[in-house]
Amino acid sequence: MSNWLLTAVGTTTLISAPPEQPDPVQTYLVSITGIPLGDREFVDSFTVETWGVTYLSVCRFPPGWEVRAGRQASQDGLLSGQASHGVTFIDRARLDELTGLALVEVDGPVAWGRQGNMPPTFAGTARIGRYGTDESRRELRLTEANIRVEPASRCPDPEVR
Repeated sequence: MSNWLLTAVGTTTLISAPPEQPDPVQTYLVSITGIPLGDREFVDSFTVETWGVTYLSVCRFPPGWEVRAGRQASQDGLLSGQASHGVTFIDRARLDELTGLALVEVDGPVAWGRQGNMPPTFAGTARIGRYGTDESRRELRLTEANIRVEPASRCPDPEVR
């Protein structure tokens, strides 16, 4: 009986470890947040270029906004939104309307800066204007401080208004 045990123990040492698995795909909810706006400033559009991101759903459309999301056959994609006219611009008091915009899958870890020749996972701009002026709008670069990516398995429930 002890010979059998020795043989069984000897056999288990020949079993190799399973091959290393790639990083699992992660699902996230994407928001735009923390845009510094002055008293009379507003956001009238945004564009977020993505890399390695698959869009599962657009979860939220701010009132009067068109929101688009998609990915090309390659790794590049885009999440963008634009207000239809002045009354739908988003001012400082309404910035929360840009939270929970899209549900996405990300192939691998989120990268906020370039990784060699690979672009960041998320990078973009928001266009900022000022009420009561004809000044041209300015572009604000969106960074990890403004593009929030939170683990999620689904879109949030819609708010009842």
